[in-house]
Amino acid sequence: MIRRLARKLLDHLRPPRIPSAPSTGRPLPTTRDAWQGAPPPAAEEEEPEMDLEVSASQLKEWVEAGKDVLLVDIREPYEVAQGFVSGALLLPMNSVPGRLDALPQDKVIVLYCAAGVRSFGVAHYLREQGYPEAWSLVGGIGAWLETGAAWERPSRPGPG
Repeated sequence: MIRRLARKLLDHLRPPRIPSAPSTGRPLPTTRDAWQGAPPPAAEEEEPEMDLEVSASQLKEWVEAGKDVLLVDIREPYEVAQGFVSGALLLPMNSVPGRLDALPQDKVIVLYCAAGVRSFGVAHYLREQGYPEAWSLVGGIGAWLETGAAWERPSRPGPG
C-alpha cells in the first residue's frame, strides 16, 4: 500500500512523458496541433543524383578510344603492397583533400579502391571541389584487372 501511494505521488510530481518522434528527422511535438497530427512540414527538395560511377568495360572503351584518363588508387599503403594498376597515381583516400594540386581538373580522373565504395565518396568530394570528370570505378581494382589491365607490385627496399 505504501508503494502504491509513493508511485502515485511520484507520477504526480514527474513531468509528463513525451513520446519520441519518428525517425524522420522531425522535431518532437511541442504544440497541441502537433500532438493532434497536424500535417508534417513540406519535405525539402532532394538534390538530383549525380552519375559518379564508371564500369570497367566503359573505362576500357575510354582508354581504347584515346581518352586522357588518370587512374588514382586511393587505397591504403598496406593494400597497395599487394599490387596496383600500372601507371596509376597512388594517393591514399585521407590525403586527397591536402593533395588536390596533384590532380588535374582538365582530365578524366577515375578513382579506384578495393571494391568501389571509398572511391565513390572521393569522386563525389572531387566533383564538389570542381573536378567535373571525377569518376568511381565500379567493382574497384578487381573489376579493372579482369579486363586485362596491367598491374605491378611496388618494389621493396632490400636489406641495408
